[in-house]
Amino acid sequence: MTLPERIAAHKTALKVGEAAELLGCSEGKLYAMIRNNKIPYFCVGSLKRFEPRILAKWLETQTIIPRDFRIE
Repeated sequence: MTLPERIAAHKTALKVGEAAELLGCSEGKLYAMIRNNKIPYFCVGSLKRFEPRILAKWLETQTIIPRDFRIE
């Protein structure tokens, strides 16, 4: 299962810590991305949350594949 598939499989909104763990980054990095509108999120009051399917789609758009990359 790919990372976007694992993220999309979540049934409920992800907390910042959960999203950070899945993405392999720190909570601080995610908060910086939120402040700079670099990642899709929504608020529940002052709490930041991530919709799993939207986060998975966003992640797919962030993937950069080098020209000479080949899967054999």
